[in-house]
Amino acid sequence: MAERRPGTRRSPVALALLLVAVLALLTGCVDLPRRGPVAGGPAPAAPDPALGFLAEGPPPGASPETVVEGFLRASAAFDDDSATARLFLTPRAARSWRPSERVVVIAASGLVVGGTGVSQPAADPGRPTSTVTQGTVQTVRVTAPLVGEVDRRGRWTTAPPRASYSVDLDVVRADGVWRLSDPPDEVVVGRDVFRQVYRAYPLTFLDPTRTALVPELRWFPGRSPSATLLVSELLAGPSEWLAGAVTTAFPEETRLLSSPPAVPLDPGGTAVVDLSDEARAADPGTRLLMEAQLRATLRPVPGVREVQLSSAGSALGLPDAQLGLLDPPAPAGPPVVLSGGRIARLDGDGAELVPGLLDVSSLLPSDPAVGVDGIFAVLVQQRGRLLVGVPDESDAGPGLRGVVAGEDLVAPSVDVRGWVWTTPADAGGEVLTVDEAGDVRTVEAPWLDRRRVRALQVSRDGARVVVASTDADGGAHLDVAGVVRDGEGAPLRLDVPDVPPVPGLVSVSDAGWQDATTVVAVGSVEEGPAELLRVAVDGSDVRAVEVPEGVERLTSAEAAGRVLLDAPGGGVLQPAGLAWVVRPGSETSTDPSYPG
Repeated sequence: MAERRPGTRRSPVALALLLVAVLALLTGCVDLPRRGPVAGGPAPAAPDPALGFLAEGPPPGASPETVVEGFLRASAAFDDDSATARLFLTPRAARSWRPSERVVVIAASGLVVGGTGVSQPAADPGRPTSTVTQGTVQTVRVTAPLVGEVDRRGRWTTAPPRASYSVDLDVVRADGVWRLSDPPDEVVVGRDVFRQVYRAYPLTFLDPTRTALVPELRWFPGRSPSATLLVSELLAGPSEWLAGAVTTAFPEETRLLSSPPAVPLDPGGTAVVDLSDEARAADPGTRLLMEAQLRATLRPVPGVREVQLSSAGSALGLPDAQLGLLDPPAPAGPPVVLSGGRIARLDGDGAELVPGLLDVSSLLPSDPAVGVDGIFAVLVQQRGRLLVGVPDESDAGPGLRGVVAGEDLVAPSVDVRGWVWTTPADAGGEVLTVDEAGDVRTVEAPWLDRRRVRALQVSRDGARVVVASTDADGGAHLDVAGVVRDGEGAPLRLDVPDVPPVPGLVSVSDAGWQDATTVVAVGSVEEGPAELLRVAVDGSDVRAVEVPEGVERLTSAEAAGRVLLDAPGGGVLQPAGLAWVVRPGSETSTDPSYPG
């Protein structure tokens, strides 16, 4: 897509090339990538706010279909309040159209624009006469495969498989030209244009203990005043599915003081966030957390180097202290494995046994796990029993004790607070957690009822969990849920969005966290062998790379984006370019699991 700086001159050849690029806006859409390296992100680098797409107004003598096609192309240009797109509308519609309400993302290669054959007098008795321009009304239908949509708060929702978008647009004949009279409050763009114009920004909240930063992705146009948008949405709070799992340092009803709301940048790149009186009432420690949320949220915004908190134009004092918040996750150490049936750490050139733990080699062990605080967990007796404990090096004692028994238990995950998570595969609408004392508690997850859980892992911040499951009809599910806890930190409930990140997933056998906004899974989004799927938490980006045949299990570390696979015949596989190779020293190891 051609871009330019407003006010620059172009040669005739350059102008012609740009016009060709604009005509390809809706026809050059690409589908979700199925191949490519796991590294990377869901969006390209943020465009310069001064850059804009070239859009043309209605050509003389344009037909209703041409007017609709031109309007769709021009809608992608957000310069000057979508001024060019409004040229395709009647005066009344141009004043009332609100394109920021919704963005519809389509597979533009399947776009069809055509008349429905319906023509009627403009003086429709069902409408007030004042809203209708004299002439006739031609209805033009727009249809296309639907990829997803973004709501007015920037939240992405992936469309179900084979979903379609369809809308009938009325084009009115007046003063010798055709103009749209009542367009929906939305913008329709192809996937490629969406990737160029929009960018994912992390609104950053706090876990309930206020020790970790928790991001929620939102999508906004890169050329808009994104600092203002992001701060406004941060103050508005998280989405419903995450609201019970996170908190914020901003006092209730805190808002941007300016009208209209604005977060200006001074010449040195400092974002000045002027807040209402509620912010001034916050204690110094809370102000420091507020600043930390703002810094993390505004970090991707071009030009922002510093953040200044103020209220009523007066800077808010901040203590000279370091918070040490968990952002990004600190390296958690080498993975644990089973080596000769015993729990070991895979580091350096091989596996080194963890001293002070029970020798479980005769108990048919599988799926060892370790938390960042040193709590170990492992399944034994063909996944019929969960052992939990810490090494007891002084007494060479067992260091592990049985805490949960069940049929086909899921590989355990140890969260940042020391809770060990597992569940029988047939979860029945709940999962299990075990505290340091060995007490077992149930966590409500009614959306898992009638499903078979294949894997679960808690995020490094402890506020979210990714769950892989299958239903009775064989459908595969990958869900990211918010972890709702009580005042003591005990998990109570898992809340999920209305639509999962990958609707229509064909298969899934394992899942984990690659980083704070990305999950990884072994599965497939279309018929065929399983692949390594890299999925943005909101589902806005899905990428797949091939894995060796028979691979079903993985482990990943948020700190460095590392992914390891459990080789079907033994050994631990790691990436080497586009291939997978056995990690040196792991030839006799199985069941790798990174800490946390």
